[in-house]
Amino acid sequence: MWKTKAAKIAGYVVMLSGLLVIIGWVFGIDWLKTTSPNMISMKFLTAISFVLSGIILVLIVKSSASEDSTGLAALVLPMLSLMVMLIMATIFFSVLVGFDLGFVNMLIREKQGAIGTVYSVYPGLPSIATMVAFFFIALAGLLEPITYCCKKNYSVLIGMLVMIIGAVALVGYIVGIPILFYYVPGKSSAIAISTALLFVIWGMGILLCYDDRDDKNSK
Repeated sequence: MWKTKAAKIAGYVVMLSGLLVIIGWVFGIDWLKTTSPNMISMKFLTAISFVLSGIILVLIVKSSASEDSTGLAALVLPMLSLMVMLIMATIFFSVLVGFDLGFVNMLIREKQGAIGTVYSVYPGLPSIATMVAFFFIALAGLLEPITYCCKKNYSVLIGMLVMIIGAVALVGYIVGIPILFYYVPGKSSAIAISTALLFVIWGMGILLCYDDRDDKNSK
């Protein structure tokens, strides 16, 4: 039972953290966007995606724990997941062609050389690793309607992959190796420390969710 609660808390932490970063971007509060002026910031669309991802995690947990009596999760999860995929697909295409399509910086525009653009290749665009992790998260939401056994196997794998993406980046920052936090000059911006940490938290939430379900079934 505690694992289900912890998984929900993980979802809320991810969601609220994303909201705080959005507030930072809207009101120009730099310390909400980045852990340090010398570090890359969490991008605006990344923050929006984390809000959606936090909700996705909470709904997955409720569905897995049979707490979704209204069927809300089955209705909302596909929509939220597709929204995350759409955001990331648009960003990925912008990185691929090396051109801002307008959507990326439509609401909040990040200028080159501003605080938080260290290790940034394209202002306002997140790391390619960030996009990959969000694609996995969206996939987890889309898998929710399938049967438990299949869903568990795929979702646990997704949770581990998302955790690994975040954990490798954190190790990269600790040891000071840019390639580990996915910085490739001219190709990919680095992943922000806060982004990496939230991916680890999200992945742990998924693992706790299904681990608790297995504990209940074994009793």
